Amino acid sequence: MTLVYNAGSRPGQARSVVPVSVTDGGLIAVEPGSRVNKTYKLDRIASVELANGLRATNEQATPPVVAPALPDVPNLKTLAEYVEHFRAELIGAG
Repeated sequence: MTLVYNAGSRPGQARSVVPVSVTDGGLIAVEPGSRVNKTYKLDRIASVELANGLRATNEQATPPVVAPALPDVPNLKTLAEYVEHFRAELIGAG
């Protein structure tokens, strides 16, 4: 089956899993090619699609956490250029 899980290393992305069991803690499943069982918390599963095309959506799923954008870093050639560019910030930070 394919599920969209709003947590973990790929929040909000579809992933193929093979279910092992369901517990109070969530869905225990393994990704194809892996030997590691993972627990997917039910309140973070946004949708599930079975191989036959049946699909269920969890409207109450916790939304995925969006990582903050990285600050703009200039493309400088040497460490000395970076030190000079960030000198005031580095001194201010102690």
